[in-house]
Amino acid sequence: RGSGQLRKHRFGFKPPDSAAPRILTKPHIFEAELEDAPVQAAAPDLVSALGQLELPQAAACSFPELQLDPDGVTVKLQCNEGHGGCFPLHFDNAGPPSRR
Repeated sequence: RGSGQLRKHRFGFKPPDSAAPRILTKPHIFEAELEDAPVQAAAPDLVSALGQLELPQAAACSFPELQLDPDGVTVKLQCNEGHGGCFPLHFDNAGPPSRR
């Protein structure tokens, strides 16, 4: 986090009665996506090891009825400073038309 490669965690949702989505920032939580160039440069061994897992491909083969897109996977690195911030296991679903 100190090197500036992790950004504050933000999330959004669209209330059913409003056309405008709300974007909120969670305190004490910082993140980066594995595809981010600075992360790849700082942690090439981690990027390589996670790339060899082939988890998205295995999930798509195991659950064909879900029509998963093996390329629609993002791995996030996260730093939680405590004070209530924690995501031990988390899945995003962006909703249609995304097949992530």
